[in-house]
Order: sequence, then structure tokens, then C-alpha cells
Amino acid sequence: MKKLFVATDDVILDKKFVYWSLLTIFCLYLQFVPYVNYFLVVAIFVFTIVSFYKRWPSGLIPILVLSFLHGDQSVSLYTLKISGVSLFYILILSVFTLKVFTRRKISRIELFIIIFFCIYFSYSILNSNYIETTYFVNDTLFFLIGILFLFSIYDIKKFNIEKMFFAISLGYFFSKVLVYSTGLGLQVTAYSSDIDQYSAIFDPIENLLLIFNLQSLLFPKNKTVRALSFLNLSIFGLSAYLLGYMHGATIVLVIIVLFYALLRNIKLLLVISFSCFLLIFVSFNVDINSILNVQEDSVFLFKIQKVLGLFDFLYNSNISIYDLPRSTQVRLIETANLLVQNPFYLIFGNGFGGFLTETIYFYGDYLNSDDYSLDQITSGKFQLLHAYNQIILKHGLLSILIAFCCFWKFRRAEERNFRDTALIFLVLSYSFTIKPYLILALLVFSLKPKEHN
Repeated sequence: MKKLFVATDDVILDKKFVYWSLLTIFCLYLQFVPYVNYFLVVAIFVFTIVSFYKRWPSGLIPILVLSFLHGDQSVSLYTLKISGVSLFYILILSVFTLKVFTRRKISRIELFIIIFFCIYFSYSILNSNYIETTYFVNDTLFFLIGILFLFSIYDIKKFNIEKMFFAISLGYFFSKVLVYSTGLGLQVTAYSSDIDQYSAIFDPIENLLLIFNLQSLLFPKNKTVRALSFLNLSIFGLSAYLLGYMHGATIVLVIIVLFYALLRNIKLLLVISFSCFLLIFVSFNVDINSILNVQEDSVFLFKIQKVLGLFDFLYNSNISIYDLPRSTQVRLIETANLLVQNPFYLIFGNGFGGFLTETIYFYGDYLNSDDYSLDQITSGKFQLLHAYNQIILKHGLLSILIAFCCFWKFRRAEERNFRDTALIFLVLSYSFTIKPYLILALLVFSLKPKEHN
């Protein structure tokens, strides 16, 4: 009789998987426990340093799952500061310094990334982007942190990245349910005058985990992977149901991933086409309240209606861009203004600190802090865009072309689900937080030649 947990890197359900899942829950939930969380920060800091020194992949988990965005109750590597500097940055600098003395050489791909950074940094200086000091520094710092992180992880022992992300997904989604059930770390904010919004442990990494499990469910390596993906997605669905909330960007992201699945397996064409037809039909002909069986004062319902409004705009020529819900309208105006900028910038990007201004479409006077920061609204220079617009603004359509080339080149390689997921995540979530830069480093790590593992 075969054992369920086998200590090999080729088997998904083994002791290492259980360890990584529990470590994820441990990091995420205990960050909200008063006093305990301070001891946890010290323990995680030391654990991560030791893990990187020993070249253990487990040290990646606290860095990937914790965040600046977990709420006011969170005390973690990201939120705790020493002399105004996040402990996360101190950790990355410490690990990098350690690797400088322990690593003997640098790989070609790391050297290429460094050269790319230097070229884009010089390009941004020549473009006078340094005038917008805050955003120029932030863009440069985030990319630089990604390079330091890549250098720090590149000599880590070979491990199954997809197994790690399955384990993180299980721990992450379960932690959301745990936070809701106990109320510890649960955030309640006023979505409107009569609607409260509940959220638990949200970070852009959540979207990456969702995409990864969707990819693995549609294109599993074996039955275990499909079952585990289904379990993770079910727990995520339960958390969304309990919270009564899902980001509109997450809903759109799911649709994009389903369409991308067509490029990988034409057999899914009929199923997805029918699903999209049904979605559009529902948006035009059926009361969405009766379909979802939710109250009219539902945050989740508002998000669904915004997404369906986009389909309505694409289908109905009588609807103007200014007739759309505000958040959808902002994103489309942003895209339109981005695509009519100088062709050179459209192709190569505006560089670190680059910004967008209103040209053919205008926002009017209704912008608020939900759309852009107040300093961007006041200046009329928008540096932090939404979804795919951000990577086009910074690095141009050339970056999208490079992503497609990577999709094609590694379409038959191992760990394709992770690589495809990482690329989709980078295109749609670039520069929102530090996480896309860390995922970019992991993506590069996954491409290194086997002899370096």
C-alpha cells in the first residue's frame, strides 16, 4: 500500500507540502495576534536569513505571503519599521549582503537583468522622469529590490515551484476563512453610506494564486493536481461567499485566464464560448439579483454589475464611455489616452517615473482616492495606472511582445502552469506593489539551466 506522504520533490502531497501549507497559515494568521505577532516577526526574520544561507526554499514563503496591505492589525516583516524603514527592505538587503560573500559567480541571465535595469534607468534620466521624484524613486527601488531578491534566491537548491504554490494557495485561502470565522484581522470598511465591505488578507498575490489554480485545474499534470486545484478554488470560493466580496479586477482576471486557455487547448473553445455567450445573455436579459440570490445592497453585486457593464459597452454602440460605471470608465479612459501617446513611448515605454496625462478623453471632476492618489489627481500626471496599462506605461508594448515570446518559447517546458501564471500576473498587476517584482525574480529563477540548480 502506497504512503500518502512521500518525501520526494516529484510528489505533490508529501511532508514538505504539509509543512509549507502550515507555515503559510502560521505566518498569515499569527500576524494579527497581539504581542505574539512581534515575537513572530523576529522568528520569521531569523528563519528567513538561515533559510537563505542554507539555500532552503522555505525561506521564500514569508516573503511571498505577507504584505503591506493586510490591514491595520497586521504586524509583520512588511508593516513593522525600524527608523522609518520597513523590516522587509532590511531583510532583503541583509540576505543580499550574505549572498555577496557566499556566492562565487553571477549567471548570464542575472547579468542581463542588471544591464536592462541600467539601460532603463539611464533612459528614464534622459527622459527627465526624475523630476517626479517620489514615483521615480519608487519605480527604481521596486525594480532594484527585484534584482537583489533574484541574486539572493538564484543559488537556492532545486525545488518544485508548483508544489510550493499549491501549498501556499491552500494555506492562504484557508487563512482567509479562518480570519472571517474568528474575526481576528477582519477588516470592515464603509463601501457606501449603507453598505459595509468585509475583507480578509487581500494582496495582489491572491490573484496570482487564483490564476495558478485555474491553470492547473484546466491543464493538470495528474489527477492529484486537478483535485488539489479544485480544493483550493473551492476554499477561495467559500471565502468570497462568506465575505460577500470579490474584487472586480479578479472577476475580469478569471475571464481573461479562461480566454487564454483557448490558446493552450482548442477543445475548451466550445465550453468557454458558450459560457461567455451565457454571461452576455444574462447581463442583458436577466435580473442579476435573482441569479446570484443576493441582496441589492451587496458589494459583490456591484462588482458583477460593473464587469457586465463592460460587456454591454462593447456590444451596444449606443452606449458612450461616459455612460459606464465610474471605475470601469476610468480604466477605459486611461487605456484610450495611453494608446494615443507618442508612438516611441508607446513602443518602448516612459521608463521609471513615467506618467500619463489626459488627451482625447477627460475624467472630469469626479476622480477620488479610489481611482488615483490625490497628488496624481491634483497634478494631472498619472503614474500608477490600472492592470495592463501600467506595464505599457513603464516599458511599452515591447514588454507585452516579450511576454508573448516567453509564452511561446516555454510552451512545452516543465512548470508551464507557473510560468504562464507569472507572465499573466506581471502583465496585469505590474508595479502595483513589490510582489510583481518578486514574482519576476522567481520566474527568472525557474528558467535557469538545470546544471545551476
